[in-house]
Amino acid sequence: LISAPILQYPDYSKPFIITTDASQFAIGGILSQGDIGKDLPIAYTSRTLNQAELNYSVTEKELLGIVHAVKQFRPYVYGTKFKIVTDHRPLTWLFSVKDPGSRLMRWKLKLAEYDYEIIYKAGRVNTNADALSRIPVFVLNSDEYTYSKFTDFIKTNLVINNNVQECNDDLFNVANNYSLAHCVSQDFVMNQGIALEFKQKFGKVDELKNQQKSIHEVAILDVGDRKIYYLITKLNYFDKPSYEDLWNTIVNLRVQLEKDNIRKLAIPRIGCGLDRLEWEKVRIMLRYIFKSSGIDILVCNKKAETLTEIDDEQKRTILEEYHDKILGGHAGYNRMYNRVKKKYKWPHMKSDIKDYVKKCVLCQRNKTSSLKTKMPLEITNTSKTVFEKCAMDIVGPLPLTQNGNRYLLTFQDDLTKFSEAIPIPNQEAKTVASKFVTDIICRHGIPKVLLTDQGSNFISELFKNVCTLFKIKKIQCSAFHPESNGALERSHKTLIEYLRNYIREDQTDWDEYIPFAMFTFNTTVHTSTKFTPFELVYGHPAELPSSITGPPEFRYTYDDFVQDLKNTLRYTRELARRNLIDTKSKSKEYYDRKSNVQSFHVGDTVLIINETIKRERSRKLRSQWLGPYKVISVDSPVNCTIKMGRRLVRVHNNRLKHFYD
Repeated sequence: LISAPILQYPDYSKPFIITTDASQFAIGGILSQGDIGKDLPIAYTSRTLNQAELNYSVTEKELLGIVHAVKQFRPYVYGTKFKIVTDHRPLTWLFSVKDPGSRLMRWKLKLAEYDYEIIYKAGRVNTNADALSRIPVFVLNSDEYTYSKFTDFIKTNLVINNNVQECNDDLFNVANNYSLAHCVSQDFVMNQGIALEFKQKFGKVDELKNQQKSIHEVAILDVGDRKIYYLITKLNYFDKPSYEDLWNTIVNLRVQLEKDNIRKLAIPRIGCGLDRLEWEKVRIMLRYIFKSSGIDILVCNKKAETLTEIDDEQKRTILEEYHDKILGGHAGYNRMYNRVKKKYKWPHMKSDIKDYVKKCVLCQRNKTSSLKTKMPLEITNTSKTVFEKCAMDIVGPLPLTQNGNRYLLTFQDDLTKFSEAIPIPNQEAKTVASKFVTDIICRHGIPKVLLTDQGSNFISELFKNVCTLFKIKKIQCSAFHPESNGALERSHKTLIEYLRNYIREDQTDWDEYIPFAMFTFNTTVHTSTKFTPFELVYGHPAELPSSITGPPEFRYTYDDFVQDLKNTLRYTRELARRNLIDTKSKSKEYYDRKSNVQSFHVGDTVLIINETIKRERSRKLRSQWLGPYKVISVDSPVNCTIKMGRRLVRVHNNRLKHFYD
């Protein structure tokens, strides 16, 4: 059947004949030339039916055999008129039916590009193609070898199969009586891992592609006396197969091995390299599928190259390649270690990798720390008298109003929380200093201590001279640490929420509502003091429109009124101070629950959080940390002075982290 004088070369001057047949479990076809009944074969084709095709009707199976054979012999028959011989009489008239089933219609359309004639040949004389469709094949029990059946089984049962063995040898060094197998994608792109080694050793990628195998099927190469099996577990090389994909492919591998009478197969840890499946699960699959098969499976797990005597220079090169280089990606400790250990091993490798990653300058600068420094809350001194210590800040820029204002100068007394907000057109030092004198000092007196942030308007020489003139002690918050001025910052939120409710849609009238907003704030009981700021400053609650219901209270003399006012102010302010101190203690207790204390000492090298924003630069892509810098002095439990270039900068410890070199 496969040699002369039976098998012949094609003669393209004569018409071709395709003879097909189908059985319950396979289809077959023969390409031949000559008179029907005396035609000699040119080529053969056959294959088994898959699980879905086994359920086809007889007519569908016979037509499937025709479609398969025509597809296989396309290079011979395309563009010529040929004959299709079948032993299924309904096919001779099926193509004239106007409305066949959907599957038959699809196949009919596939054959529409060919010029052919259907000829009926009785089954008793159609023995050549019939033999191809009835070659005995091994078929697994479809009920037992389903993935769902397998997953249910292993929940309560232990799978043992001594035919599946593992070794630490190279796959390509096993004895020649072992066939080889490994996983590939349907596109047969083999540029990485074990697939690349197979490609380099055996080649013939075009031959594999010409087999036109689909996912879950097995492609085969014959290399000398050895067969090489390619398990197609996924569609594209960049995909990741599921466990069910791998299961279905291994089942088909066993069927193919039984058909080829293969009793020894060597494989790598399939699915566990670039496909990232867990070997423990894959090993159980192999044991289950190949139980009672009589097929020996040898799993070759090539040992990592053990470098027990490599010198420091080699070690440094390996660490740089797996961490610093562009394909290293500055991976963290766990990911880097898992990559390196697959190929190398040396004493103390874990600690070497951990130390290298820890001291990487770029990683320390560019990666977000999962646990940042958070120092315990420092309780500040609480004032004893009104306007002894005050805080001031700028809010804005806001939309330009019809009165020409764009910013707010805010002011708050530390003890009473009495607040002022003054609309200003700009935040220049001259404007800020002028409003501070005319609207704050001239109305409330000179504070002893004034707290501001490190804005250029507050640390300017002009503003410093104003404070010196009035003998005000000027203190500043740590840079980028607004918590130092938390009470005033919190009042800004209340002020903005008030304005949102009343201003016009164009937002150009917000400055007209500032007096009303501040009156509302100052006449509302403050959470910390338990009094209204107005009452703590003036000695009595503010008269609100809703409270004008009775006659004014009678006072006997001015002296009595003054004494009564003094007593009231003394009592309410002392009570407010105690409430304020108690609130600070409770806030500290709550805040410190999540503290992460870091100790910094003179001479330490540190990094500082990058708060700068450059024009046309992305906040997401900028370095997360700046430095390293040296700690010059430790100013308090929560503040340090560091040297940034030629400048000495005082920073809060929450913005720092240790630098390792």
